[in-house]
Amino acid sequence: PAVKKNLTNIKVRYKYGGSDLAVTILTNDDSDDTGVATNAFTVNTDSGGDTDYLSDTSGNVHTREYNTLGIAAFQNQYWFQVKISGTAHQSFELDEVVLTYRELGVR
Repeated sequence: PAVKKNLTNIKVRYKYGGSDLAVTILTNDDSDDTGVATNAFTVNTDSGGDTDYLSDTSGNVHTREYNTLGIAAFQNQYWFQVKISGTAHQSFELDEVVLTYRELGVR
């Protein structure tokens, strides 16, 4: 958390959760580096060119992957937190959460 980063990709894979679960990324608020900013992703195939969404529903497995290159909210941040919300089945299993980022180094 001591080094600023640019988030470039997010991948969330889960079982039995349903395709309507929302993926949200929480980051530190740039205005004071102590607050929290919430950045929600839509489940649209193309959400305005800012993100690329991949849905793979092989059986009961759902994969959500987002390309976040060039999104200002994910640049120069100290930390990232993934929030999954919505109504999930009682057998919900979180399989994988992958955040790909590039460290900017200490300046």
